[in-house]
Amino acid sequence: MAKNKDSKSFQTSRFRKVLLKWYKAHKRDLPWRKTKDPYKILISEIMLQQTQVETVISYYRAWMKKFGTVKKLAGASLDEVLLLWEGMGYYSRARNLHLAAQKIVKKCNEKIPCSYKDLLDLPGIGKYTAGAVVSIAFDQPVPAIDANVRRVLARLFCLSPSLAKDKTYWELALNLMGSASPSEFNQAMMEIGALVCIAKNPRCPNCPVRSYCKAYSKGMQSHYPAIRKPKKTEEIEVVLGIIFNNSMVYVQKRPPQGLFAGLWEFPGGKVEPGESPEEALHRELKEELGVKIRIVRNGKSIRHNYTRFKVLLRPFICVSQKKFSPKSFNDEYRWVLRNELKNHAFPAANRKIIRTLLKEKDYQKLVAI
Repeated sequence: MAKNKDSKSFQTSRFRKVLLKWYKAHKRDLPWRKTKDPYKILISEIMLQQTQVETVISYYRAWMKKFGTVKKLAGASLDEVLLLWEGMGYYSRARNLHLAAQKIVKKCNEKIPCSYKDLLDLPGIGKYTAGAVVSIAFDQPVPAIDANVRRVLARLFCLSPSLAKDKTYWELALNLMGSASPSEFNQAMMEIGALVCIAKNPRCPNCPVRSYCKAYSKGMQSHYPAIRKPKKTEEIEVVLGIIFNNSMVYVQKRPPQGLFAGLWEFPGGKVEPGESPEEALHRELKEELGVKIRIVRNGKSIRHNYTRFKVLLRPFICVSQKKFSPKSFNDEYRWVLRNELKNHAFPAANRKIIRTLLKEKDYQKLVAI
C-alpha cells in the first residue's frame, strides 16, 4: 500500500468486513455472477466497458446463446460477430474479442489464460480486464481497477491528481483486499462505486464505509476524483445515399481500420461549407463511387451523438440505372434486397435509417426507374 499517514491508520480489516457484508446483501443479480467460467467472465467484462449494465444483459445472453464457447467465437466470421454486437458501439471491442478467441484456440488449447501477464498479451485486453478475469474466475489476488473502483479509492484517500497514478491505486486496492477473496472484494468495490459512490451526487448517507472516507469527512466528495474539462464536441452534417436499382439496394463495407471498421454503410460523406445537402451527395457519390444517381426524395433526418462529435444525418432515397461495381471497394460491396439489410452490421445511426426504410410500404413506386 502507498506509504502515507492516512493508509497507516486505515483499519483495512474492518473496512473489508463492512464492505463485503454490504455486497452480500445488496449485489445485483447479474447473469455473469452465476458462473466461474473465465470465458463468460471475459465476455461480460469486455461488454461492460463503455456500456451500461442494463444494456449489456440482453447482449450477453444473446452472445452466449450463439457463441457459448471460445471455439464457437473463434470459428465465426467477423460479420457474424459485428452483427451480434451491433448497437453497443465501440466496435473495436468486438473485433479484438474475435482476434483474442482465435489466438486462444490456436495457442492456448481453447483455454482462457489464468495468468495476468498472458491475458495482457491478448488483443484488446488491458490491465483492468486482465485483473478482473484472474481475480473473479481464478480468485487470484490481483486488483481490478475500473472507473468505479478508481473513484472509490480517490474519495477514500482524497487522492490529488499528482498522486492519482496506476501504481498508487494498485497498491491501495491490494492492501485493502488483504485476506479477502479477490473475487468478492473486487466485485464489491466495483458494485459500491456503481450503486453508491457514483460520479455525481454520491449517495453517502447509504454508504456503509463512509466513516472510512476522507473526502466524506471533509465534505469534499464532489472534488474527487479530479474532473477533467470535457472536450468540445464537433457538429457535422452528413449525407447518405440509399441507392436502389429496382428491388436491390447498394451497401458497402468500411475499411478494416478506423471509425466503424468492418461495418456496412450507405455511401456518402460530410457536407462542405457552401454546399447544399443535395450537392454534397452528388459530389460524394461521384468522388467515392464514380456514379451518377437520381434523387427520388429526402429521407427523415436523424441526429446522433458520439463521444467527440454530433452528427446530423441526411439520408436520400436514390435510384441508379444499373448495378454499378465500384473498383474502390473491390469485393467489399453488395446489392441486397431491402429485407436483407437486417443481416448486415451497421453503425447505430444507419440502423435507425434502415428501420424507417423497412416500414416504407410503397418504396417500390418511389424507386421505380
